[in-house]
Amino acid sequence: MRYDLAVIGAGPGGLEAALRAKELGLRTVLIEKKDPGGTCLNQGCIPTKTLLASSRFFSRLEQSRDYGVTVENAKFDWQALVKRKNDLVDSIRKFTFQQITKAKLDWVQGTAQLAGKRKIQVTGSVGQEIEADSILIATGSTPADLPNLTLNGQTILSSTDALELRELPHSLLIAGGGAVGVEFASLFHALGVKVTLIEMLDRLLPSEDEDCAKRLETLFLRRGIRVLTGVTVTGIERPGQHIKARLSSGDSLEIEKILLAVGRKRNTGALGLETAGVRCENNGAIAVNDFFETSVPGIFAIGDCTSAPQLAHLASYAGCLVAENLGGHTKRVVNFSAVPSCIYSDPEVASVGFSKVREKREAGEAIEVKIPFAAIAKSRIEGEADGFFKLVALKDRGIIIGGSGVGAHVTELIPEVVLAVRLRLTVRDLCDTLHAHPTESEILMLAARELAKKQ
Repeated sequence: MRYDLAVIGAGPGGLEAALRAKELGLRTVLIEKKDPGGTCLNQGCIPTKTLLASSRFFSRLEQSRDYGVTVENAKFDWQALVKRKNDLVDSIRKFTFQQITKAKLDWVQGTAQLAGKRKIQVTGSVGQEIEADSILIATGSTPADLPNLTLNGQTILSSTDALELRELPHSLLIAGGGAVGVEFASLFHALGVKVTLIEMLDRLLPSEDEDCAKRLETLFLRRGIRVLTGVTVTGIERPGQHIKARLSSGDSLEIEKILLAVGRKRNTGALGLETAGVRCENNGAIAVNDFFETSVPGIFAIGDCTSAPQLAHLASYAGCLVAENLGGHTKRVVNFSAVPSCIYSDPEVASVGFSKVREKREAGEAIEVKIPFAAIAKSRIEGEADGFFKLVALKDRGIIIGGSGVGAHVTELIPEVVLAVRLRLTVRDLCDTLHAHPTESEILMLAARELAKKQ
């Protein structure tokens, strides 16, 4: 059968693209070699955040006296936490299959390889060839390792391995201070693991606002997480039950396990891109234009297999845009200045418009304010007043160009700033938007009022 659109990969991007294309009347097939949901559902966002929610709840129990509540001998069961995580993932996976079935979307299980500009060869239980007028590649990524540290699933772990541990280690070295590293540091430290977090650059979260990163590091250190920046692992000794890790600083650490959180590698190697003439960039990412079209007309790519930020929500959004553009519904591109970044450590970190904020700040064209959560009644009520929120606007017109925050629930606050950036709202617009009291969202109104004073 010939299709209007064939989608390779049923992660957040591919799934949303296929469902939207089918909704728009395009004959669509979705090809996936494993389970729907991709890394996000099965080995990433959902299982990680589920365990983080459990660890955060346990931390609050340990702090119960601060709320006038006594909880004696609070304990957790790691196996029960893992079961809750697995049950929740299974439930969402079943719901995803129901979506596919309800949409009457053609589903093909197997490994896809481009056999030309309009053909896909699928191998699996039943091999078949699929023809399509347009092809969308959404094959995602897998955890990367280092030349001197090879993942083995036992002592040197990937993020996927960490989610399937049968028991918690007593000590853990996390290599990589990006989003994945700080989330797992929060998770395991809250559950009693002795955590050391190292980052090769001079601070945690190199892609985020520097003030947020520094504040997170301070809070980590205060809680007992050891943080070392400007440091790498140069080698290991005695691989086995315990590891002695040699660091570039000259120090060494004896730990039980190492978790590598040093980025992800794109799943593009076995796709047959050369056969179809699809060009890749020097970093191995599939090269795409503003409409996510590759060097071959009619072949598109989204998500982690491109150079776009590796965010599930961005892949989903891009997938819908590709489908809508193909369906004649629109001809739009992504406004990358309005793409939120959310990190679910404890405390959370969130931002939007980071690159534009940096550009305008360096040019002296931006004004900003930083409001502590301690100034917000609801944050004090909840006992979560650590951190701050920063709002940034253009100096001349007061147009909001970005924001960032570190603290409890900042990932729930950032969408309002995303909307402001996307619609080019002004500081006055936000000042005039009524925020309920007491809520944590009042920090945005307060920030806007302080910005208005600077104009």
